[in-house]
Amino acid sequence: MEGHSDVTGFGKIALATTDMKVALQDAEIVLVTLPSIYHKSTAEKIAPHLQDGQYVVLNPAAGLGILETKKAFDETVVKQM
Repeated sequence: MEGHSDVTGFGKIALATTDMKVALQDAEIVLVTLPSIYHKSTAEKIAPHLQDGQYVVLNPAAGLGILETKKAFDETVVKQM
């Protein structure tokens, strides 16, 4: 890994999967790096697998993606009850 600093290094990939449940299990932070038009559909896919205490960070945090994500999370919780 390298960037705009004097520090470079190697980052080992611990897991690569297409299984949302496996990918999110025990994660502290979930970083969603997609255009905001995909935030709702992504939220609907990850919501059933989120655990208490996990943080979901949207990047970019622009447009209505944040509101659509919250709505999708709320609707998923209601459906599961």
